[in-house]
Amino acid sequence: MEREKLVLDEKLQNKGKPMHTFDQMFEHALQFLSNPWKLWKSGNLIAQRTVLRLAFAEQITFARNEGLRTPKITLPFKVLEGFSCQKKIMADRGGFEPPTP
Repeated sequence: MEREKLVLDEKLQNKGKPMHTFDQMFEHALQFLSNPWKLWKSGNLIAQRTVLRLAFAEQITFARNEGLRTPKITLPFKVLEGFSCQKKIMADRGGFEPPTP
C-alpha cells in the first residue's frame, strides 16, 4: 500500500502539468501544417482521423449523383492557401482537360 501511495502522490504532483513543452508542441504543429500528407501516409488510423479533423471544418459530404462535394477547410489551411502560387483548375466530371489559351 505504501508503494501505491507513493505512485499516487507522484501522479498528483504531475497533474495539470503539460506533457511536452510549448516549443515541442509548436514544432509538431508546424511539421503537420507543412506536410499533412506525411502524417496521412503513415498508415496509422488515429493519425489519419486527426488529419481529417484538423484539415476539414466539417465532415466530407458525398452526393450520389455528383460525387464528393467541396469540403470546407479549417482556418490554418485557408491562410496557407493564400501563399500557394499554383493556379488551381477544377477538374470536369468527365475527366481533366487542359485549359485552352
